[in-house]
Amino acid sequence: MNPVTIALELIDSIMKDTTITWRDNSMYLTYGPKVINGVETDDYSIIFHVKDKKPLDELLPEQIIPSSFTMDDFDIISDVQIGELCSFYPADCHDRTTFNAEPIATNRRRTRPLKGGSSSINSYEGGYVATLGLLARDKSDGQIVAVSNNHVFAGSTLHPSYQSTFSNVLPLCAIQPAYENTSYRTNNDYIGTVKKFVPVGDVDYTKYTLNGYPHLQYTSSDSAVVSLTSYGIIDSSSAGIVGFDPAPPYPFATDAEIDSLLDPSSVNYAAPVFRSGRTCGPVGYPGNTYSCSLSAYQFGQAYVGLYSGHTSYFLNSIYLRGNVTSGRGGDSGSPVLAYINGTWKVIGLFFAGPSDVSYGIVCRITSVASKLNLTHWDTKMPTVSAVYRLQNINALDYGSANDASYFTLSGRKYFFVARY
Repeated sequence: MNPVTIALELIDSIMKDTTITWRDNSMYLTYGPKVINGVETDDYSIIFHVKDKKPLDELLPEQIIPSSFTMDDFDIISDVQIGELCSFYPADCHDRTTFNAEPIATNRRRTRPLKGGSSSINSYEGGYVATLGLLARDKSDGQIVAVSNNHVFAGSTLHPSYQSTFSNVLPLCAIQPAYENTSYRTNNDYIGTVKKFVPVGDVDYTKYTLNGYPHLQYTSSDSAVVSLTSYGIIDSSSAGIVGFDPAPPYPFATDAEIDSLLDPSSVNYAAPVFRSGRTCGPVGYPGNTYSCSLSAYQFGQAYVGLYSGHTSYFLNSIYLRGNVTSGRGGDSGSPVLAYINGTWKVIGLFFAGPSDVSYGIVCRITSVASKLNLTHWDTKMPTVSAVYRLQNINALDYGSANDASYFTLSGRKYFFVARY
């Protein structure tokens, strides 16, 4: 096991241990470069992102965060940083003064055959103008589905234990391209109906309040899938990504492969990363502009909100930065790939970032694929119908309070499946 994986396991164990008193001032924990006297070093550490940083002589012994940790014979140093490390304000990769200019115009226009990286939105009033991530295969039925964020396609849907009704859940339709003005939409813009989603708060169902507002604990990924209206809107090229030169298919990276991006002993250390979305277009080599570069620089929790009025800790997130802006509003759901072991592989979906856009946050494809039962699409067109709907759902069994992420229909469990 490499130091990166061990560090992430250590973060998980720290956050689960409610007896640790020095944890209380921490907003979230990540694994990334240690900062000394305002200068980022090459040493990686467990970073405690705190609300305020006080001198040691003002802290009680039980409030002091250890300077290092030992786990499985690995010594891992710690660091304490206030809020976010925003070291620079990057420029955009492409000219955004007009969205009619290439290459961004391609990401924003109507795309048929459908392709990842293109603009998309849900039919919910006030829905997010954002990005379709990629086309993938649903292992449960062999269907080809469209993948993006929960907050893009499923309206920031919360776990059932946080809802008194399902009024904000579904039905929702996915639309491509995304128009801020709904009067521009046509029937041909509707690409499908939400099929499955990972609800916000799916990992820990404990409610708590921070600064007077209700918050959630942990969420595994910001993701959802859409069943297509028909396979007539895709072909084998739909497995590709807008503005990305290498041809598909793009396998899903494993956790070990993703972790290797921060392992200095690995050939994948600081490997190039590519992201394509509606607002900033294709960013990162080998996209349309080869001077733009992105890479992963930090892993861990991301404290993000608001999702239907709530915030959440997103686990095992990937932090991106480079010599350009990694993404802006509207890029949510963008596919993110990295050059791993000589192959371009999907590592996740872009879903968040700070207001100064100094970095971007990505949910891991391993979590997305596990929760939604997905695998990458090998470009082969399926022979079955694309229409997939659960109809006449009257009696729903959501299980116990701590296992409310499925319902039972005709004796079979359906996980994270929405109403139609």
